[in-house]
Amino acid sequence: MEVEKNQLAVHNSSEEQQLLYLDAKRFRMRSFRLFLCLEIIFIGLPLYIYGKSVNIDFEINLPSLISIIVVFAVIPFIFFTKSNVTPKIVFKEKYLEFPRFFFWIRKVNSDSISSLEELKTKRKDFGVLVGLRAGSIINYEASDFQDKEDFQSFKNGINRILELNEGVLNEKYLHIKSINWSQNLLLVSFLMGWLVTYLLLANFSQFSFYDSLGLGALTKSVLIGEETYRIAASFFLHLNNIHISMNIMSFALFGQFLLRVVDLYRFLCILLLSAFLASLLTLALSPYEAIIGASGGIMGVFGAYCCLRLFRYLPGSVSSSSNIWILFFIAVQVALEYFVEGIDSYTHAGGFLTGFVFMWFCIRHEKEHSVFQSSSIEKVAACVLTLGYLSGLLIFFSKVYGGV
Repeated sequence: MEVEKNQLAVHNSSEEQQLLYLDAKRFRMRSFRLFLCLEIIFIGLPLYIYGKSVNIDFEINLPSLISIIVVFAVIPFIFFTKSNVTPKIVFKEKYLEFPRFFFWIRKVNSDSISSLEELKTKRKDFGVLVGLRAGSIINYEASDFQDKEDFQSFKNGINRILELNEGVLNEKYLHIKSINWSQNLLLVSFLMGWLVTYLLLANFSQFSFYDSLGLGALTKSVLIGEETYRIAASFFLHLNNIHISMNIMSFALFGQFLLRVVDLYRFLCILLLSAFLASLLTLALSPYEAIIGASGGIMGVFGAYCCLRLFRYLPGSVSSSSNIWILFFIAVQVALEYFVEGIDSYTHAGGFLTGFVFMWFCIRHEKEHSVFQSSSIEKVAACVLTLGYLSGLLIFFSKVYGGV
């Protein structure tokens, strides 16, 4: 490993020696604003709370107010704006130097960089996130640089380091772009599908709400080939406000995380295939007579996300907080299993294992970018599954509103 690091250092010394200057005025004003916020949090609020606790009424007259402003605002403002420090990003032999707030320099080893994520607004470059293997991120906006050329040079420099890391350290590094409109539309479509179905059945159905759920719930009759539309219909049904709220929150969170890495077709395969196989496992093993909910598919998305996290295939913006969200989600699931009646563990387990194994298979058989981009088979499968689930939902609604 030491030899590999030295090889990386040689590459860097020949290709990455450069200075990129940031917009000094913008950098200093941002540091000043942060300094004011810290003063309020660590000085102002504690004094205010202490005064209230001992019943001290602060009487501030004009001279004392001016003094406070001068000491805590004017003098820091002069210090930050008149400083001769010029913030710059330095590409050195073995590491990079990033200027942070208060002119603190953060040194980052080149081989610790794991991803570069582009952020765009209205098809224009807005900024980038540099992900580190430890899970943290360093973010810069395009306006932080003196000109567009410096910003582009910064991205090119990070990209070259990623290519060198991939060649020398034999690990996969990520070049990620922001979620596009089609991926956002996909997420919103499923969220709206669940919500609209729930509201239609609760308010405008010809049957009572629970009778309507009964027409689409997953039952043992599906195993003998009867009413197979229930596999799809049950995916869009929810029992109550808590049920649909938990699923929407979980899907919105881990869905947008997963879409940072995989494309639209692979995402659809993971979601719908996990829901389908979880349904079959539930039918075979579950003691419940009727089951509804999108938990199988959502747990599949969560399983794929955990697989990518385990094998370090997540970009920095996702992995920096992923451990917290994973532990929170698992804690909620365990709590629901123990304290809420009617939750089917087979659906959750089947969905999770399907998503995890599917993503693991993609990693194990990866070729160029295959972890992130779907194959032709996956594209066909995604279209077939999508049409199947939409057809099942339409058949369900025809029964509900056709009075069948």
